This record gives sequence, structure tokens and C-alpha cells, in this order.
Amino acid sequence: MENIIKEIQYKDYILEIYQDYDSFSPREDFDNLSKMICFHNKYDLADDHNLTLGEAKKLEKSKKVISLPLYMYEHGGLAFSSKPFSCRFDSGKVGFLYAYKKDIYKEYNTKRISKKLKEKILYIFNHEIDTYSKYINNEVYRYELRCKKDHSDLIDGCVGFYSIEEAIEHCAYNNVL
Repeated sequence: MENIIKEIQYKDYILEIYQDYDSFSPREDFDNLSKMICFHNKYDLADDHNLTLGEAKKLEKSKKVISLPLYMYEHGGLAFSSKPFSCRFDSGKVGFLYAYKKDIYKEYNTKRISKKLKEKILYIFNHEIDTYSKYINNEVYRYELRCKKDHSDLIDGCVGFYSIEEAIEHCAYNNVL
């Protein structure tokens, strides 16, 4: 039996939050704006690619892409960020995220990338990093909504939330909470 992470009782209902161990990979199963490239001798991270380290460094600096560095901190788990971590011994740059400008022009129906659009793209890249970090660390949740009277009566359930709050909000929006 799985452990309930959080339980909320409301009127005639019980909302149970669980860890979602069968979650989809946000890099394989989601439609990401970026491609995430990593090189690590211990872990198989991010998106599949056939680039050499030299080719990747050249691509990251190319004027044809918007890119964002990717740093990893390893200490009892893995954390990812677009900014370096303060601990130099357990962290370092492992790769980068990028999108071709031609694809951005098409995606946003524009002929140029304004400062505001570039900020939006980097915000999305950072969100993709955060989602991936949560996935890698099993910080993905699911919920089950049950009737308080007959606890075995499942009313609704949903998977794939990257925060407990997101699962609660989704249940509340789609149900009775």
C-alpha cells in the first residue's frame, strides 16, 4: 500500500495525494520549446543526441540559436539550474538548452526576436529545467478523490503534477473542492 503524502477532507470528500512513480518523462513525452543537451560520465541525462562535446560547444555559441547553460548539483539527489551552484565540489556545468531561432520565429509567428520575447523564451527554458529537476528527483504527484462515506469509492484521479499544490488546484477546479 502506498503512503499518502497529504490528505484533505472537505465536506463529503477525501482528497489523497500520492507520489507518482510512473510519471512521464518531461523530456521524452512533453512538447518542449528547447532541446536539452547534457554530457555526464555517470548519468544519462536530458534529450538523446549524437553531438560530440566540440559540436555541442559550437552549437551553444552559434548565432542561430538561443541557449541557456545547464548546471547540476549532486548531493543526495540531483538539482538543475541555469545558474551555477555555490558548491564547486558537487556541481558544475553539464550542458545547455537551446532552440533554433528559425523555430522560434515559426512558433511565435514573428520575424525577429525582441528583448521581451527572448525573456519569455528563457523563462520557458528555466521552467523546463525546473520540471526536469522535479522529475529526476521523483517530485511528481497524483491524486485520488474519494467519497468520505465509502472510502473505497473512487470518484476521480489524475497523475503528473509537479507540485502538491498543482494537484490540489487541479482537483478543486475539476471537482468539488
